[in-house]
Amino acid sequence: MYSGRLEMDNGLGPGKLLGTDQIAMDYIYGVALHEDDARIARLANVPSERSIRTAVVMQLDVLLRIIANVRAQVEHDLASGYFSLDAEA
Repeated sequence: MYSGRLEMDNGLGPGKLLGTDQIAMDYIYGVALHEDDARIARLANVPSERSIRTAVVMQLDVLLRIIANVRAQVEHDLASGYFSLDAEA
């Protein structure tokens, strides 16, 4: 998902739309953690609050899928004996 205004500088340069990952990080660091005014300014270029929420949820979904895949790989490797969680190993 991309959002913003092509006719102006979104904070990333003229003619560039903000991607889902950029919108989510701008929300986390600009709004949720109240750290970065430049990130808040970029979010002003996103046309709706719903788009921002959707971007954040999409990125959280990606993160949760990665976590699930890494967990499955670790469980597989443990079961296969590729490595051990013992302190002696």
